[in-house]
Amino acid sequence: MAGLASASSLSSMFDEVLLLERDTIPTDLEAMSAKRGGVPQFQQPHVMLVGGLQLCEKLFSGFKESLREAGGQPVDWLKDCKAYDFGVYMEPLPQSEASPLGSVGATRKLMEHTARNILQTKPNISLQCGSLVTALRFSADNSTVSGVVLKDGNEISADIVVDASGRNSKVSEWLEAAGCSAPPQQVINSGLGYGTRTYKMPKDWRLKHGWNSFLISPRPGTGRQGLLLPVEHDRWQVILTGLAGDHPPTDEEGYLEFARSLPQKDIYEAIKQAEPIGPVYTYSRTENVRRHYEKVDLPAGVCILGDAATCFNPVYGQGMTVGIKGAILLRDLLQKRLGPGVKFSSEQSKGALKGFGKEFQTELAALQDFPWTVATGDDEKHLRAAGKLPPKKKSVGETIINWYFLQAIRCAMHDYKVRAKFFSVNHMMVPPTAMFHPSIASKVALISIKDAWGALTSA
Repeated sequence: MAGLASASSLSSMFDEVLLLERDTIPTDLEAMSAKRGGVPQFQQPHVMLVGGLQLCEKLFSGFKESLREAGGQPVDWLKDCKAYDFGVYMEPLPQSEASPLGSVGATRKLMEHTARNILQTKPNISLQCGSLVTALRFSADNSTVSGVVLKDGNEISADIVVDASGRNSKVSEWLEAAGCSAPPQQVINSGLGYGTRTYKMPKDWRLKHGWNSFLISPRPGTGRQGLLLPVEHDRWQVILTGLAGDHPPTDEEGYLEFARSLPQKDIYEAIKQAEPIGPVYTYSRTENVRRHYEKVDLPAGVCILGDAATCFNPVYGQGMTVGIKGAILLRDLLQKRLGPGVKFSSEQSKGALKGFGKEFQTELAALQDFPWTVATGDDEKHLRAAGKLPPKKKSVGETIINWYFLQAIRCAMHDYKVRAKFFSVNHMMVPPTAMFHPSIASKVALISIKDAWGALTSA
């Protein structure tokens, strides 16, 4: 999705945008394989955060409606999603209440297919499938990128090369070969693995039960988690996760037993009544990896975004939205350099790319800071609990922030207004500072006072 979003973003400034896709992708959605080499987690559930969906509407006009027309399921994360966390149920928001969290449940396959079809209506964008890039081309002094080399030996010239090739990106190796420094890299791996299976949703399920999606959190005390998501054709995608090698089995009985072992049995009871479609797909490349390209000098015209820059543990559902935000950031920063409404010219605009890579990667790193903290925070806790990371000495500020957000989550389980704000932050619709608004902070303070009073009176 980061590559598709980048192509759309840059099409307003460039006369020609070429999107190189390593896989061969059929035009018929139903002919598309469940597995793709370029997207190893392709068959796994993908949540498009509401903030990302809103941006997709700007990049791919009519995206949300096209998903619905293709069978995507309406899902409101406040009204249709039931959750169990901190030992209590979070009941859905009453249908009569207004909600900013309306979305569409769809497979990654349908989301990509829809975006790609809309993208191909733009006359200056070309899609070239089956084109695996194996190297970058540079100027004689390696100061500027001049194009790419394909596996078949063909070379393609370019003024700017955007790497959105994902977790398996080779750009750092190609830059090293050209004499550039490799970016420092952070890796946080909790050993999480998951198993996904698709089910036919029982008839009138939402009408009878009041929800069509469900989250069972591992907090507190267990590393096992479950998520049930509605997707096109009245189906569910169910994902069960476990930590440190405690991964779901792939056989029928073992998978159901793993679901039954979750802190609550709601997902187990749902899928026990549903018809399974296809096998259990497993995935365990869930490590968080951050490549700090902002800390190295890049040849002019090279930009890296999406999972190629930072890949998050997929269970937190942030990857696509962060990639889309990165693509829009790329467009906005480059347009600022060129000037309002000015299009890129190979002869006249080359100077605009000098130092641009550093500027973009620095701004991108800032954009990724919060989602990185979200993704690695819980993972680091699990690793420390297992003795795989040394204890971390937190600053007073970090301790207070962590405590506050933990209390806010607990408050959100009982107060739908706090929940709406918290979900809006998690869905990247508003900045994290929104959680400190007096209307939210006062409620967090109240639950903390109640906790303290309860501890005092029970002592």
